[in-house]
Amino acid sequence: MEKVRDSIVDGLFYPGERETLKKTVARLLGKAVVPFTDAQAIITPHAGYDYAGMHIAHAFKAASDRFIRTIVLLGPVHRDPEKAISLSESAFFSTPLGSTAVDSSLVEALTECSTTMIQNDIPHLEEHCLEIQLPFIQYLFPEASIVPILMGLPSQGNIRALSQALDVVFGETIDTTLFVISSNASPHTKPGAVEHYADSFIASIVSGADNRSVKACGFGCAVAVLSMKSVCMKPFLLSRGVSEVDKGALKRTVAYVSIGMKKETGDE
Repeated sequence: MEKVRDSIVDGLFYPGERETLKKTVARLLGKAVVPFTDAQAIITPHAGYDYAGMHIAHAFKAASDRFIRTIVLLGPVHRDPEKAISLSESAFFSTPLGSTAVDSSLVEALTECSTTMIQNDIPHLEEHCLEIQLPFIQYLFPEASIVPILMGLPSQGNIRALSQALDVVFGETIDTTLFVISSNASPHTKPGAVEHYADSFIASIVSGADNRSVKACGFGCAVAVLSMKSVCMKPFLLSRGVSEVDKGALKRTVAYVSIGMKKETGDE
């Protein structure tokens, strides 16, 4: 039987009932206002919809008018990251909205590009960062297949290997491919520090500023996509915000942003 990666945070990070989830995604997308709808790549947070739903909606709205065959889903491993880049062994990823097919041929092609890239479902089965994006994908691009990728340690070697592999495998199908990078803009931190982390993340992505102070969990994935040689993209900030978690005497905040990357042409 074909393996299915079942949802693990439905009912927690987003509604667990099909119709409620569908209406929630539609409502969020309906409220999102963006300057373009043809993004080649997007950066979107991976928090609960009550906290980051509008930012996720802004990101996906920025790509909503494209014809997409393949969505490359990239995110970090939060728990015990290893050196490898893990590709899913599952044939489908499911949410209450249904099941989305994984393009196994593209997964195989990526694994042939580098020994750093391996098929390993274990990180995927306990990681939420890609699942958070799936209901928006299923709502906007129901016929698209996905290629789920989790980066372990964001070393320079991993970033370079991933970027080169993306060029090799997707260079000729860029026009029907969407890159979705799942990343918050800061770690959970003290309220006074969160804006600094967010500013560093935004500056590094949008203007290529010094990135040594960036602590965003999915930053390595973003750098890999922006480093691709087969497509030139210009990033635009779409939205930003901060949420606070009150744990008694301990307050922690996290920053969220949405960024859309437009494909640049020779005329621009």
